[in-house]
Formats: sequence, structure tokens, C-alpha cells
Amino acid sequence: MPVKIMITNGHEHLSGVAAKIIEENGLSEKLEELGRVAGVLRNEAEKSILDNIVDKEKIKELHLFYSAEEFEEFE
Repeated sequence: MPVKIMITNGHEHLSGVAAKIIEENGLSEKLEELGRVAGVLRNEAEKSILDNIVDKEKIKELHLFYSAEEFEEFE
């Protein structure tokens, strides 16, 4: 599955350049793998929440609703 690049404000040329750089450097496969891993982690987190395995504090600790990088922005 090819990686789709979206750059806002109608910069289609930039989107094409970015996609070409990604493809030329073999990053598509890496991004797809990261996406698959993220999906597995999301499913595990969802199951843990629905099965009441984690409480509110653990949910915050595990950053289940946003990435660790985003979390750092809120601290």
C-alpha cells in the first residue's frame, strides 16, 4: 500500500516531491510497519480499557489517547 502524503493549502507539487523522497529512501515500508505496530497497540489499549484492566491513572501514564511526543507538549 503506497504511503499517501497530504500537504494542506493545495501544495500538490510539494506533496509529490515529499512522496518521491519517501519512496526513494525506502521509507514507505518503514512507515507502513509503524502504522501496523500502532494499530496493534491501539487495539491492545482499547481491549485493556474495555476489559477494565487499566484505571484512569494508568490510562494517563500509558498515554493511550495521544502519543508520548504530544503528551510532552501538555506538561
